[in-house]
Amino acid sequence: MILIVTNKIDAHSDIIIQKLHDKEIEFYRFNTEDYPLKYNINVSQTNRKKELTLTTPAHGAIDLTRVDSIWYRRPEDSKIDPVIKDKKLVEFAQNESKKTLMWLWDILEDKFWVNHPRNNIPASSKLRQNEFAKKSGVRIPDSLITNESKKAKEFLRNYEAVATKPISGGFIKRGNKFKYIYTNVITPENAGNIKLVKYCPTLLQEYIPKKFELRITVVGNDIFACKIESQKSEKAKYDWRRYDDDNVPHTSFELPYRIKRFCFNIVNHFNLNFGAIDIIVTPDNDYVFLELNPNGQWGWIESLTGIPISEAVIKTLTEKIKTSSVK
Repeated sequence: MILIVTNKIDAHSDIIIQKLHDKEIEFYRFNTEDYPLKYNINVSQTNRKKELTLTTPAHGAIDLTRVDSIWYRRPEDSKIDPVIKDKKLVEFAQNESKKTLMWLWDILEDKFWVNHPRNNIPASSKLRQNEFAKKSGVRIPDSLITNESKKAKEFLRNYEAVATKPISGGFIKRGNKFKYIYTNVITPENAGNIKLVKYCPTLLQEYIPKKFELRITVVGNDIFACKIESQKSEKAKYDWRRYDDDNVPHTSFELPYRIKRFCFNIVNHFNLNFGAIDIIVTPDNDYVFLELNPNGQWGWIESLTGIPISEAVIKTLTEKIKTSSVK
């Protein structure tokens, strides 16, 4: 049995679930924002036995000890019953729910995970990723995280172009809406604002000229590389996540062996069974590592190119294939 831990609007889970239905593979979907509002979890531990149950609106009580694989996709924070009005009590209930789920994942650590959240946390560190890439002989952009204006100004002077990007994530909530923060190149017009780093730690990176970009998806022992020709669009030039699919060709790409080996090894280094890796290919055909996302998106790649990433996810979950290092 496969347990899918996600949220109600996760399109990637929808893709996988349709295929699991077609293949008649047993699974359960757990949308975490509905716990404890609609779901019940019971963890019973005695000196004689352990019982773990998840009661869902659609399927009734599920014995979690029967789970073979867990796809930890995109869980959301718990929503608390609106009958509770006190904000402090709501916060307390959310924290208790979050801790309960983390303890539940820990007690299920003997299952096969794609990926366990406690592995995702260190794997998300750009600083750790960069250190591994350097030790592997793969180039990274020169980078600086700082809240000191003097250091930031020095960094700007040392490079022809500098990009800035968020450290913790790309969203700012304004009211009920989320504003996405993309990678941006610092221009002469806004360079004077560099002094504002004193208010918030800021990630600065040497801007790397691009011939094209690669989104590489590692799933178990499968690897898929998508060539993204972002430089063909002014909108996507600095950050392909601005998505201009009509003007940005996406095609399957054959990786050089050393890059393929690096991608497998960095995913394995962080004890992951899934990883999405971003790499720049420069006009001189140099490969520059940008980032590993332990829970990155891939649905648009499969839609545009036909690369069978969803089939690899299902194969990995059902056959319980662990990613291995490549020498």
